Amino acid sequence: MSGGADDTPANNTGKHTTRITVPDLTIAKSHTGNFFRGQTGAQCTLTVNSAAAPSVGTHTVVEQPPVGLTVTPMSGSGWTCTLGSLSCQNT
Repeated sequence: MSGGADDTPANNTGKHTTRITVPDLTIAKSHTGNFFRGQTGAQCTLTVNSAAAPSVGTHTVVEQPPVGLTVTPMSGSGWTCTLGSLSCQNT
């Protein structure tokens, strides 16, 4: 025999415990101005936060306005927004 075979393969185990914290993402909505048919200028603000832990990866927020309202410009610091899909992404 050559190569040093393992005579006791049953003892080839290990254990490592890792705590995984999942961020608790929330969205809060607020607005300024009043919404009237045909009028522009009222502003809706969505605030996304992570209360439990830092988050990793891409986050996507999709806005679904009430029937009859139209979203015009969308923007956010650190966010890439697409008006056609009414979505914003942040990494």
